[in-house]
Amino acid sequence: MEADTSVRGCTEPTELVGTGEGTDGAVDDMSSQVSEPAITTALDSIQNAFSQGMAMMAGTLRISEPDGRIDHLMASFNFTHSDPSAFILMGIPGLEDAYMWISIPFSTLYIIGLLGNFMVLFVVGKEQTLHKPMYLLLCMLALTDIGISTSVVPKALCIFWFNLKGITVSGWLPQMFFLHAVSVMHSAVLVTMAFDRYVAICSPLRYATILTNERIAKLGLVALVRAVLFALPLPLLLSRQPFCANRIIPHNYCEHMAVVKMSCGDITVNRTYGLVMAFVVIGLDLMLVALSYSLIIRAIFRISSKKAHPKALNTCTTHICVMLTSCILFLFSALTQRFGQGIARHIHIILANLFFLIPPMLNPIIYGVKTKELREKVGKYTCKSLLGNFMVLFVVGKEQTLHKPMYLLLCMLALTDISMCTSIVPKALCIFWFNLEVTTVGGCLTQMFFFYAGTVMHSAILVTMAFDRYVAICNPLRYTTILTNARIAKRGLVGLIRAVLFALPLPLLLSRLPFCANHIIAHMYCEHMAVAKMSCGDFTVNRMYGLVIPFAVRFQSNSRVSLYSQKEKEYLWHLRD
Repeated sequence: MEADTSVRGCTEPTELVGTGEGTDGAVDDMSSQVSEPAITTALDSIQNAFSQGMAMMAGTLRISEPDGRIDHLMASFNFTHSDPSAFILMGIPGLEDAYMWISIPFSTLYIIGLLGNFMVLFVVGKEQTLHKPMYLLLCMLALTDIGISTSVVPKALCIFWFNLKGITVSGWLPQMFFLHAVSVMHSAVLVTMAFDRYVAICSPLRYATILTNERIAKLGLVALVRAVLFALPLPLLLSRQPFCANRIIPHNYCEHMAVVKMSCGDITVNRTYGLVMAFVVIGLDLMLVALSYSLIIRAIFRISSKKAHPKALNTCTTHICVMLTSCILFLFSALTQRFGQGIARHIHIILANLFFLIPPMLNPIIYGVKTKELREKVGKYTCKSLLGNFMVLFVVGKEQTLHKPMYLLLCMLALTDISMCTSIVPKALCIFWFNLEVTTVGGCLTQMFFFYAGTVMHSAILVTMAFDRYVAICNPLRYTTILTNARIAKRGLVGLIRAVLFALPLPLLLSRLPFCANHIIAHMYCEHMAVAKMSCGDFTVNRMYGLVIPFAVRFQSNSRVSLYSQKEKEYLWHLRD
């Protein structure tokens, strides 16, 4: 078989495999696993799929655990061995060709929602002046928004990006529980916020005594217990059901009724409980919210001054907007699911996903825009630090007064920082979160080039910044003539060309090497020497080049920085004398 020949001898650079741990004896371990009769039988039974997979994986580098290579290989084809509880999530049936395009709004809305809600949590936690009942409720709402979107979107993105459709019992039961528990908790928080508005308008003088931080915390704990008690029976009842052979769920998450329909047993209890729970939770919560607002409206109309009516209602607008975004999307999705038999399935699924994407994104924006105190604090911390390098680029680009050499250098430094971290961190997170250890040859060499080019460019910019400080201190009157924006741009271009010339030979030299069967890289990114050691050929040139270049770059940079620092010290001593 192809699998037997691919693990012996030297091959072209088609597949490198690596772990974060030691890899001694990994080839022997793999050979012994492949030679096992059980594994051979399993591979024979999926010969066609395996052959296709080998064709797809041609030209790949793999970063995987040495004790689980066969498991990971099977997982890459969505096989689940003999796990009887595994299901296949189809994503959005009918739109498979558009998954990459669909993932763009999914990931964008998810990231915006996470940033907004984490910003709310950070600002309220940091500012003592915001430790009030209303903002504590806002933090609870932010936590539920994060929980709702995170229970669905990451798995959906795994389906869209990596075709990882398999999900085990240890995956779909927790997903179902957290999805429904957080949804019930979200509803309870909205009810509590309606009560908060009722007390603020109908009993403003007693607000501080009725709604204290301790009482809000107790209400939150009650809501949490209620959510757990309502949601826990759903996965528990399902875990006792026998399931048929057809375990393909036409959805991108484990929606309760979609999983129930996979059962071969009597699902009357599951169906009844799911329906009763929805009616009790939604019906009771909507009734309490309606009661609160009816009392609020009655109290407002009792106010003699008509000018006070809009002001009183304005305090409720944020909560009303949040309620509308959540309820409209939920009811629209639920009604189309129940009564929209003529609507295409992918429309149902997209509408269901909007409930997990739109409200978590809009809620922090709504409260940030409408609540002056929170808006000011968020603006303060945003401008300080949270957006980091992108904030530097945005502010310098927007403000004409900052179009000066020093700030242009800061923009260059920000770009190199973004390049270096982006070349490594996303792949590392894919390994940590999704166990996606495989990388193609092109991906590995591209990552290597951008990482080392960014590092060399970073070093050149630090040298230029040292020269900028030298001129500012030693020749302040000639600063504007020596360092102009055009000259800084030219220095940046020279630094970029230098970085490309230094970094490009690293992947080019590696691409000509033959690689052994052991393609396990003991790293979380394609570090030059870690990849070079996978070669069966003579990599002396690679070793020497990789050794000389860092020393040359660092020596040149450090010597220039030291020179400028020394000149600055001499000039300052001269001024002191």
